[in-house]
Amino acid sequence: MYTGDYLDKNIGHEIINLFADDFDRNFIYLCKDGKFNRNDIDIENSVVIQVYRPKNSKNLLEIISIAKGLTLIDESKYLSASSVTPPTYGGKTVYDIFRHNTIQQDCCVTFEAQQIFIPQKKVYIAHQNIYDFPMRANNDIVVQICRNPSQQMREIIEETETSNFEALSEIIPQLLSDEKDALWQLRNPQNNKVDVTKKIEDTATDIYGIQSRELSYSNAIRYFIDKYPELLGKFCKFRNQCTINNIPEQTPNIYREWNNIDILIEWNEYVIVIENKIFSGINGKKGNSTQLKKYERIVQSKKINNDENPFFNKQYIFILLFPNHNNLSNQVNDNWIIITYRELYEFLKSIISAYSNDFLFVDFVKSLEDHSKDDYMKSVMHRKFVKAISNNK
Repeated sequence: MYTGDYLDKNIGHEIINLFADDFDRNFIYLCKDGKFNRNDIDIENSVVIQVYRPKNSKNLLEIISIAKGLTLIDESKYLSASSVTPPTYGGKTVYDIFRHNTIQQDCCVTFEAQQIFIPQKKVYIAHQNIYDFPMRANNDIVVQICRNPSQQMREIIEETETSNFEALSEIIPQLLSDEKDALWQLRNPQNNKVDVTKKIEDTATDIYGIQSRELSYSNAIRYFIDKYPELLGKFCKFRNQCTINNIPEQTPNIYREWNNIDILIEWNEYVIVIENKIFSGINGKKGNSTQLKKYERIVQSKKINNDENPFFNKQYIFILLFPNHNNLSNQVNDNWIIITYRELYEFLKSIISAYSNDFLFVDFVKSLEDHSKDDYMKSVMHRKFVKAISNNK
């Protein structure tokens, strides 16, 4: 899922995999074209493992969900004048929702699933023994299979592939029964509907296509702290975990890319170093050293390239800022404070009424919402889905 240039100007048909329809039914669209013509497979006793490829990963797929209790859909029944109700979301059928796509596909639905299970921790499928994903946490589960990744956006693994089939079965044995499993949670259809009541508005980041651009968000953070310096003190009080005991009255001085540091703030006796990550990980790893260690050494050095360091011998605060969908907490030493985009978003949302006349600030706060979610792509796809449904009303 979430793959291909088709999604640039169209809403992917696989969006239906993420939500139950208006009648609490779970439908599955099988990438890439929704068609399934195999008649030699026991569909009822098969499962669909829905995956996507995380950014900055190699030979690795993350499991989004697993669907069981499958029934192959005959779409001709929906398209005829029969009494069978087609899949509807927000009061619109999938056929109406997708008819505005620039490229039409013959198939909109592949399976109906009795149950869909969501992982309670990160679960990955690794192709071959060589995979790379620096953001993977130590307690994540990685299942290895011995085959090259498919280029068709789907793979069928049958029992004849003994080692691969058994490897995948290890993560779903209880899933195939009615027993509870700590790794999986049954998706409640009633709590997993597309929310068409929420107003969807594009932000500047959507228009310019910079939702994943760290430099743009760092520029915006620097701009608004410079414009509204009181935000810094308000955030320290809001978070209630700040190492700044007495909020300085002075206006902070803010620097971008000082010695490659994303944001450096000089605030009276304090020097705040902020490293902003959105989809990337910690760079410059050499032994026990990383770019974070490098920044610590730079700001604490008396001289830099034989020049006096203006920030030497101050009180240092090191902050790693990252979205909730890109958890880097396992890569940070105790010298760094972790702040998530969710914390930043919740804080700015709580004080936004005082700045409601600044449409640029309001727009920036809105742009943080997707990055405050644990599942970034689901949040983005949800907005696209709501917009597509609204376009048909």
